[in-house]
Formats: sequence, C-alpha cells, structure tokens
Amino acid sequence: MKTKFAVALALSLGSLSAHALVVTGIPSSSPGTLVNAVLGTGITVDSASINYQGVNNQGGTYTGFSVANSNVAIPTLNLPNGIVLTSSFVNFSTTANTQVARNENPGSGSNSTLTTLAGISTNNANVLSFNFTVGAGINAVQVRFVYGSEEFPTQSVTDIFGFFVDGTNYAKFSDGSLVKNDPANASNATNFVSGYQIEWNGMSSVLTATGLLDPSKSVHTVSFGIADTFDTNFDSAVFLADFSATTTSSSTGGINTGTGTVPLPGTLALLGLGLIGLARKRS
Repeated sequence: MKTKFAVALALSLGSLSAHALVVTGIPSSSPGTLVNAVLGTGITVDSASINYQGVNNQGGTYTGFSVANSNVAIPTLNLPNGIVLTSSFVNFSTTANTQVARNENPGSGSNSTLTTLAGISTNNANVLSFNFTVGAGINAVQVRFVYGSEEFPTQSVTDIFGFFVDGTNYAKFSDGSLVKNDPANASNATNFVSGYQIEWNGMSSVLTATGLLDPSKSVHTVSFGIADTFDTNFDSAVFLADFSATTTSSSTGGINTGTGTVPLPGTLALLGLGLIGLARKRS
C-alpha cells in the first residue's frame, strides 16, 4: 500500500506542476475568439458590435496562468483561462524575464479614449470592445486581471490599461490610481512586484475591477484596452479573465481587491502532507 500511495503522490504533484502558461496569438480578423475566451457568466454579447484595434498576434488567448516568483515567499499569480492584450506581440517569454526592455512595434496606432485617460499620446493600442446585455437586477460587471510592464521600475513615461463600462474607466489599483507604472506614486512599489517568471519586469497582483452599469441603458458597452504612451518602447501586457455580470452596493465601482494569489509551493506541500498522511493511515 505504501508503494501505491507514493506513486499517487508523485502523479498528483507532477500533474499540478505540469500546467504551464500557454499563450496563443489570434489574427486581427478573429476578435470573436477573444470575446468568447474572456466571457464569464451573465453576459449576452451582440456579436455584430464587436470591434478590435490591433494587428495579428498582438492579442491572444491563454491557458494555465500560474506564474511563480523567483522569491518563493511571494505568492504565485493565478488566473482562470482568458485573454491577453499587449502593446507588443504575444510571443513573449512565459517562463523567464529575458529582456529588460522589450521594444516591439506592432504599429496599431493610437486610441483616443486611452489617450484621454493617460493624458498623453498613445501608440500600439490594442483594444477590444463590444455591446452586451444583462439580466434583470444586475447593476454591475466585473473582470479579473493582471497587468505587467517593462516600464517598471525605471520609466517615468508609462503605458496605460483601461476597462471602460458605459464610457467610464474602472481600471484602478486599490489606492485609486490608474493602472500604469507611476514612480511618482508612493504606492507604485506595492502595485508592482518584480521577479515573476515571465517576460514582464513588474507584475500587479490579481485584481478584480467592478464597473457600474448605466441604469438608463438597456444595452451596455465595454472596452478593454492597453497602449504604449508617448513612444513605442518598453512594452506592456494585461491578462483578463471572467468578465461577468454581478451586483454591487458601491456607488462608485472601481474597487479592486487582490484575489487568486495562491502560494503554490505551500499548496503543494499541504497536498503532499495530506497524501502522505492518508498513506500512513491506510498502511
């Protein structure tokens, strides 16, 4: 019996460690693939309204998002399967930070909404937008995301991410600041963490953004967008999942809380102890 449970333990641990992050680029002509991959529950999409700004392989889908840090004391970032939008291309490293400054130039142009949000010119915009409806009693939508950037920690001109619901941006860090690298913000060092085993120099925690629906509308709009600002250097990416209908008592929305940051080594250790304990009990 001990031998059988030792094998079960090894297989269980192996299966958990085998789920590597896989990113698949999409052609710009297939934005419906992105919409399907980011959808959670309670959302009905008007497929005719889908609009996408980006070039081939600037955006894509992903599976197996479980990104560990080189410092084992820092929790692993975990997200459900979803989509990634970049100011670059999706062929970035998913296992190590191989470049200090990834400077791809897709040439997808500026985006006026992101330019207004950033307060500075934008380039290489990658934006997914569509109309949708929700059921009775729903007053909000939410999305889970992780933002990563080459801008952290050295750059002062920084890329921007926006999550617009009925025209209002709800992508903010827990301190209320916009989702971008901002060295002038005292919270910048806590908004971003370095050392994650992925291309981006700094990664946010797993955040949930909640956007309020305009009660005067029966058909709503959403837009997820990222862009370089000022120049085309030091790229960024945002991973998005589980865009879903919800209800909230908040009058402002935009409240972000860290979720899904599970320290994988600890989880594996607990599982191992549990299986070992079971083996001892049955031997």
